[in-house]
Amino acid sequence: MDPTKLTESTQSALQEAQSRALRYGHTEVDVEHLLLALIEQQDALVARLLVGAGADPGAIATVLDEELRRRPRVSGPGAPAGQVYVSRALNQLLDRAQQEAERMKDEYVSVEHVVMAILVGETPAARVLREHGRRSVPEGAVIECVPVRLERGLQAKRIISIDLSSALPQQLRSSMPASERADRRALADAAVEF
Repeated sequence: MDPTKLTESTQSALQEAQSRALRYGHTEVDVEHLLLALIEQQDALVARLLVGAGADPGAIATVLDEELRRRPRVSGPGAPAGQVYVSRALNQLLDRAQQEAERMKDEYVSVEHVVMAILVGETPAARVLREHGRRSVPEGAVIECVPVRLERGLQAKRIISIDLSSALPQQLRSSMPASERADRRALADAAVEF
């Protein structure tokens, strides 16, 4: 992972994750420290992404905090003062985020790439996001995928990206009368071949 390829927001989140690891008394900065820092970042981009996906950033932050508090702490005269190391999981995550940025032909690794890399991982942070995430895509979202024809019709073999910028906000979806919502069966029947 080339640190010069990180956006300012990503660098700032990594620094905050390191500070959090020290405050928790941990010797390693891990994916959960980083995700918590991203959720609570001042510009709140990740929190907005989570809300747009139908998740509760506050609940996710609480679960992450509880997860981090359960981990062993190092303190006392033998503890290295102010020194934390990058965990193997975090190092792998940053490599995946850089690969995601390269795949998307982006020059820098942004917080969005980091969140996508977290979601495909097998860390406690990924588990927390999946448990608090949606099981479906919000109405109006655009999905870029590789389709495959199966006996039940076209299905996504691999999802390349999900653009939530055109999705209806959660409040609008839940307050909209059923008569005004899109008829999903009609949309599926009207869909054309790729």
